[in-house]
Amino acid sequence: MSPVLPFVISIVVGLVLAVITARLDNKERALAGLVGFTAVCLGTLISIYIEMGHLKEDVQNDLEKTVPILKSEVWSAVVNDIADYDRHEPDNKFSAVLEDPVRKNIEGAFTQATNGRIDVEDQADVVRITSELMDQASDSILATSYIDPKDWWGPGIGDNYFNKIEGTKKHVPHFNRVFIVGSTEEARLLEPILLRQRAIGLDIQYVCAVNIKSTLRRDFIVIDGEVGADLTLDNERHFQRATFYSTHQEAENLKRAFQDLMVYAKPFDPQKAIHCP
Repeated sequence: MSPVLPFVISIVVGLVLAVITARLDNKERALAGLVGFTAVCLGTLISIYIEMGHLKEDVQNDLEKTVPILKSEVWSAVVNDIADYDRHEPDNKFSAVLEDPVRKNIEGAFTQATNGRIDVEDQADVVRITSELMDQASDSILATSYIDPKDWWGPGIGDNYFNKIEGTKKHVPHFNRVFIVGSTEEARLLEPILLRQRAIGLDIQYVCAVNIKSTLRRDFIVIDGEVGADLTLDNERHFQRATFYSTHQEAENLKRAFQDLMVYAKPFDPQKAIHCP
């Protein structure tokens, strides 16, 4: 019930009584006036009671949404980081100028996360996050490789990533990777990498970059059809940043891109050399 309704009814009752009392003597008029005043007060109290009930319900709904956020590890970490910043950075004459870009950086990160995307510019962090996501995989991993081989598959990152792939394949039944090869010379460089991944059980395909349209030349991964990551490369195919997607819709988009790429892909055969124009 709207809190306005009993208040309006009480006012109407008061007005009706006021009209009636105009025709009564002083004693009856006083009694009717008292009844009218009481009716107005009662209606007002009922309105306040109903409004308080609505407020209580609104507050409860807000708390049900807010409390899980306040308890989340992400929010807790953000609050702790802000508190730590405040402790270590006491106010000075420059604080007012610097607070605005700090706030905008935080807002920007939250806006991205809210929209289901997280940009990571440190390549070591990208490898770590991808490895941790693969640890949680249980069904399937679809991946491409278009990055300059020396940027990802060389010593250091490549060795650590190979170890992670080998461990992941033990609990993920379907692990497919398509290598997008830039040239015959690059194919020779990639051959030991393809052999090694094939040996640990991955379904390895390849396609020559010149044989597919530019929109398919992408480096990405989809894990269990639920999350994904997409690399941004420069014109020389060197790493710039990675975007992680936490929404099912974005994972579906990447799956469709993988399926489109598979139309042109060929199974890797160790007995046949890869030739790209």
